[in-house]
Amino acid sequence: MKMYIILVVGFFVSNSLIAQNIDTSHAIVQEWIYVTSSKKDDNPFYIKSEYIKKEGSIIKLWTKSIKKTDKVGNKVYNNVTLMYLSEYDCQEQTSRTLKVIVYDAKGSLIDSESYEFESFEDVIPGSIGSALIKKICQYYFK
Repeated sequence: MKMYIILVVGFFVSNSLIAQNIDTSHAIVQEWIYVTSSKKDDNPFYIKSEYIKKEGSIIKLWTKSIKKTDKVGNKVYNNVTLMYLSEYDCQEQTSRTLKVIVYDAKGSLIDSESYEFESFEDVIPGSIGSALIKKICQYYFK
């Protein structure tokens, strides 16, 4: 009887993990992947470990940067998180930003802007954007 209960519980637990798409081979799922830091003020830049949409060579995903200080309007904030919803074209080496959201150190929304009609622009060699697109294209188009 004990063996039957153990088998039934094991079956439900394993099916539950499969239904939730949990990768049981990795104990920790990394949500953000470090890419680079700015040379001027050492602000780190990250890409989201999961993309939103992928069509051909174009991928849509969130990136973020954490700035030690940032001025929004007339106010200066410390430890600001900037979230960028962007699309990257790995074949053409271009990108465009669709939305920027700014949060303060406590996670409260400071500002948000959408750029729905922005066109793709060339990524400047040696820039933060260049490091981001290189990592994104390597990571998602292995």
